[in-house]
Amino acid sequence: MGTNIMINLVDGVWHQSSVQTNTLSFAQRVLPRGVEVRHGGPPSQLLDGLGVSTVVRFDVVQDAQLVLNRPTPLKVSDERGCR
Repeated sequence: MGTNIMINLVDGVWHQSSVQTNTLSFAQRVLPRGVEVRHGGPPSQLLDGLGVSTVVRFDVVQDAQLVLNRPTPLKVSDERGCR
């Protein structure tokens, strides 16, 4: 069971949500060096935009349980402790 925290700006207010996962079936494949993967779809366009030229690892989750908890406002203070 793993837990991650997401921080998002919603309607000008920072919110925090926790995401809990229970991975039931997982696989990982590391590609040999020098292999380029491109098929022209949205993921390729995103990688091109980020300047990525080689994919070196794929993570595949075949079966998992996921809980996304309700976002709660996050209290953020500036350096002086003022809101």
